[in-house]
Amino acid sequence: MPQITVEYSESLSEAFDRRALALALHHAAAELIHSAIPGFKTRFRAIDEGVIASGGSGEAMIHVELAILPGRDEETRTRLGELTLATLHDHLRPAGTNT
Repeated sequence: MPQITVEYSESLSEAFDRRALALALHHAAAELIHSAIPGFKTRFRAIDEGVIASGGSGEAMIHVELAILPGRDEETRTRLGELTLATLHDHLRPAGTNT
């Protein structure tokens, strides 16, 4: 049942492979929380307008929300957050690179 929503600044559209991110996160999270991969669902939403910090034009953001059924202990939820950030980091290219 895990539901994952990834909102990202439109300017980051080319910075990461969203499908690869979702598949990697599904597999890694399934192992951690003992959930079946067919239950995972991820959706992506590009944000075409937003204000970050002082409103500089070069600012961008990614927000990941991961919803799981209740019953996981605090340590597991913390590890899931860390896993999510690490997986995102592995699938996001630094700004201004094309590789």
